[in-house]
Amino acid sequence: MVSVIVPCYNSEIWLPNCINSVLEQSYYNWELILINDGSSDSTLDLCKTYSNLDTRIKFVDQTNQGVVVARYNGFLASSGKIILFLDSDDKFKPQAFELVARVMDSNNYDLLRFGFDYCDHNWNSLRRNFPDISGTVNQRKLMLELEDPLKNYSSPSIWDKAYTRNLAEKVFSLTKDIRIRHSEDMLFSLTALILSQNTLFIQNSLYLYLQRPGSMIHSLNRTSISDKELYIKSLKKLTNELPKGFRKRMDDLVNKESNEAIVYILANASLYSKNYIYLCQLISSLRKSFIYQEHVFGKSWRLKYIFRDLLFYIPFIFSFLLLTRAFVLKKILNN
Repeated sequence: MVSVIVPCYNSEIWLPNCINSVLEQSYYNWELILINDGSSDSTLDLCKTYSNLDTRIKFVDQTNQGVVVARYNGFLASSGKIILFLDSDDKFKPQAFELVARVMDSNNYDLLRFGFDYCDHNWNSLRRNFPDISGTVNQRKLMLELEDPLKNYSSPSIWDKAYTRNLAEKVFSLTKDIRIRHSEDMLFSLTALILSQNTLFIQNSLYLYLQRPGSMIHSLNRTSISDKELYIKSLKKLTNELPKGFRKRMDDLVNKESNEAIVYILANASLYSKNYIYLCQLISSLRKSFIYQEHVFGKSWRLKYIFRDLLFYIPFIFSFLLLTRAFVLKKILNN
């Protein structure tokens, strides 16, 4: 059986399309677990309505605890040997479950990575995303033989993969108690890839991802330094779950993710800082964070000077941009 887990929060507009994409599957042996995460709209009513229409649809109602807890509670309520995740504003293609079940039932894969379509609001495909490689990759090859950065073989999404129940349970045991608002999908995906004993990458698009300005992944929110620290610490903890020979590769990944975290925080700060004082306070916190001290300044001699200078000059760059913006606006108004 294929278990599909859908966390829902204020999803009344998109949820019917999402559920219907499951009902329209060519493969019959599935169950759909809807988790209402404390919605304030009619999402819960929709969950109840659809569960009454089809016995394969179940729902879990919980107070608002976030997507990580919602997915885990959905997993606990599921019973399938194959686990899929679906966001409440997205859809699966009609033959998706059939292909996933056929591949995973007849082979010894515990993780399947497939492609997806970026879609507009009318579900027209804008472009397609496929894995960088095709074929089978085992853990030893992934950690010791492949030369590309480890992150290149994963993706930041949880829903473009199918997991065996056993693998999903292992991943949840390491990630379910980590309360972060950013990078939670990447943490789950990387953990699954690293723990997988046999991963298959296929060039088939099975998922329709709705690009909308208000979706969580496209909402440019202030990034919490503490969230990124938790993410990096979780990756470090994962290192202890691996054989000693694999740890060098994990160290490289942790350092790379730390560098990217610094850039990500600074980029968001530049977009959202409304005043000079806030930006200075953020930079001060960033300099004191363990991400910067341990993994950027301490580990990379080439990058530490770049980041040190960047952290010093950004307030001046920000001030220049504000002055330029004010000057241009004044000139436009005068004309």
